[in-house]
Amino acid sequence: TLIGLSNVSHGAPAQNRALINRVFLVLAMGAGLDAVIVDSFDSDTVGVCNMLKAQKALSGLDDLYINLYNMANSLGELEDVKYDSGDKEQSAVYKTAQILLNKEIYSHSYIG
Repeated sequence: TLIGLSNVSHGAPAQNRALINRVFLVLAMGAGLDAVIVDSFDSDTVGVCNMLKAQKALSGLDDLYINLYNMANSLGELEDVKYDSGDKEQSAVYKTAQILLNKEIYSHSYIG
């Protein structure tokens, strides 16, 4: 399976697009994605991709990405994924996963 990653967030505000793309990529990789067309200048997304391949977390945010990857890989439930709700970045990633997995309704201001 091959995807053009930026198509996922088409129409979303510019400030949300990279996060939406990144979280979708994590979930898609966990579900068995074979290849992706990605903005190679988006160092955060490339870094997350490389971290997932190595399965070596360097932060709590990395742990969340690995947990989301593993959840998708095992067909688990998002509600079982642990994250630090007090951490702004982790909360944004989790909220994005909720939207991508149809647990919440999308609005442009969902991150708030």
